[in-house]
Amino acid sequence: MKRTIFLLGFTIFLSGCGSQGHIAAPQSAVAEAIQQSIEAEENGGEALPDAKVVEEAAMNSAVEDVTDENVTDLTQMNGDMVYGVVFEMMTEPEKYLGKEIKMKGTCNRFTDPDTGKDYYACIITDAAACCAQGIEFELPEGEEYPEYGSDITVQGTFSSYLEKGNEFYVLKDAKLS
Repeated sequence: MKRTIFLLGFTIFLSGCGSQGHIAAPQSAVAEAIQQSIEAEENGGEALPDAKVVEEAAMNSAVEDVTDENVTDLTQMNGDMVYGVVFEMMTEPEKYLGKEIKMKGTCNRFTDPDTGKDYYACIITDAAACCAQGIEFELPEGEEYPEYGSDITVQGTFSSYLEKGNEFYVLKDAKLS
C-alpha cells in the first residue's frame, strides 16, 4: 500500500498536465526513481530515493529537452519548471551566461527614482502563481518596449553587467515575438 501511494504521488509530482505548454518529466528519471523504490521494498527496506536528486535529474533532463545548441526555450516548459530554471539562472548564473534564452511572461517596468532610467523585465510565476521570478531584458537601441502588464515572449543573450557596485543579469539584444 505504501508503495502504491508513493508511486502515485511521485508520478503526479514529476509529471506535467496534458494542457498546452506543459511537458512531462523525462521518463528515465521517473522510471529510475520508481525502480529504486521497488528494489528497496523487495529487499525489505523502506528506503525511498532521494527526492532532491530525482527532482534535479528531472529538471536537468527537461532543460536539455528544450535546449538546442543555440537557444534554451523556456516557453515549452510548465510553470513550475520555468520558475525553477529562472531561479537557477539567478543563483547559478555562470551556467547560463552567453546562452540564448527564450521565455514567456508578463512585462514589468521599474523606474529608478534617482536616475529616471527605466528597466524592463519578463516576469514568470510558478504554477500556483504564488511566487514570481523575473529576468531583465534590453531591446536594441530605438526599439519600442511593450506596455507594463502585457504578455510577452522575449529572446536574448543572458549576460551580466555592473551598476553601482552590484552585478545584475539581463537578456541583451532581446527580441519580442
